[in-house]
Parts: sequence; structure tokens; C-alpha cells
Amino acid sequence: MLRVKLRRSKTDQAGEGELVARGEVDRGVAIWGSCVAVCIAANSVPGVRACLTHECFSAHQAVGDDDMNVICLGGHMVGNAVAWELVRAFL
Repeated sequence: MLRVKLRRSKTDQAGEGELVARGEVDRGVAIWGSCVAVCIAANSVPGVRACLTHECFSAHQAVGDDDMNVICLGGHMVGNAVAWELVRAFL
């Protein structure tokens, strides 16, 4: 079973990655405007492998093939239904 923690931040761009790196959660989900800067910030944290994705194949495949542990979603790029499908594919 995956460990999950829900939090909301308007300023902490690497936060989800830090939770993963500290072992507080198994995987992180970051949703921001374009999420490009968040993905870069998360990847600066040792032990974090973050990926910006907008389609389900990569969301699922990156976990199995590349051991991705943080998914980054552009909130301005994907709608609620697509975001939910991406998170389900990632988890």
C-alpha cells in the first residue's frame, strides 16, 4: 500500500520531492500552472525522479521503466478528468 499525504502550498516548489526523499510518502503528485519549474525543482532533490507528463502511457511507463516517484502535472494544461486518469496511471 502506498503512503499518501495531502498538502497544499503556493510557494514550496520542491515540497513533494522532499517528502518522497525523506521517506514520508512513496510517491508524490505535483500540480501547478505549467509545472515546468516544479519538475526542475523536484529533480534537484537527491533521490527524486520527477517527470512532467500529460498522457497516461508515460505516466504509467515511467514508474515501471524509469522508477519515477514524482509526477508533475500542468494544472493549466490538463483538465480534472485527465489529471485524475494520469494520477491513477501513476499510482
